[in-house]
Amino acid sequence: MIKPPTVLVIFAAIAAVMLLRLLVWMGVRRLAADPFIRRGFPRARTGIALVVLAAAYFGALFGGLIQPLVEAAEVLRIDHAVNEFVAPWRKDPILLYVFLWITVLGAGPALTAVAATASGFLWIGDRVRVIAPLWVAFVGAQTTTWIGKYAIGRDRPNFFEAVTAASPSFPSGHATGSLAMFGFLAYLLARDLPRPRARLEIVFWTALLIALIGFSRIFLSLHYLTDVIGGFLVGAFWLIAGIALAERARRAPPPPSYFTQA
Repeated sequence: MIKPPTVLVIFAAIAAVMLLRLLVWMGVRRLAADPFIRRGFPRARTGIALVVLAAAYFGALFGGLIQPLVEAAEVLRIDHAVNEFVAPWRKDPILLYVFLWITVLGAGPALTAVAATASGFLWIGDRVRVIAPLWVAFVGAQTTTWIGKYAIGRDRPNFFEAVTAASPSFPSGHATGSLAMFGFLAYLLARDLPRPRARLEIVFWTALLIALIGFSRIFLSLHYLTDVIGGFLVGAFWLIAGIALAERARRAPPPPSYFTQA
């Protein structure tokens, strides 16, 4: 495989991202002007749907349905093909450094620090009601990931020499945690912005960061493609759960005050 120069690849990637940003804006500007969350999310049946999804996931997990799926010959063929396609790029020191830096952003300690810092700002900004949903999304994502890892016990790809990992492979904790945490923060930042363009910018660039964190796990040969996809699905569940709890907390009546103004 002949690789184009790294600089050319970087510029091509930047151009592709900007084109994608333009296409996304053209496609969703009507929706951005009237956000779904402001039109009554969560619905009355959102909680039931989340419970059903959680029951289905754990039923499939402990019922032995997920492990045969991720170890199926067709799935392994795709995973190995993606890994081999990326392999020549791992020898590039610039790309290696970039993705080593990006992948740290999705690690447990980094996400914990982000959650704690965000909680402090929310407390100072008198947005205490959304602190608990934030931690529900974060802790739920982390807990579900580790249960899935040891329930399935999937082996990781052959490690690249620059990095190692000790836990099982499926699902990717970096993918799960980054989607749940950074996605929730994007929701907090974008929800009350008056301009649709500003909301879209926050959501788009956050989604790009999450995608890069997920891809970094594949680039560094720490996960297969299906590990990252599985992590994103679990993270999306906890992101939706966190947003639903936050919206209910926002709409709840204020607590009674036992002090009256003189």
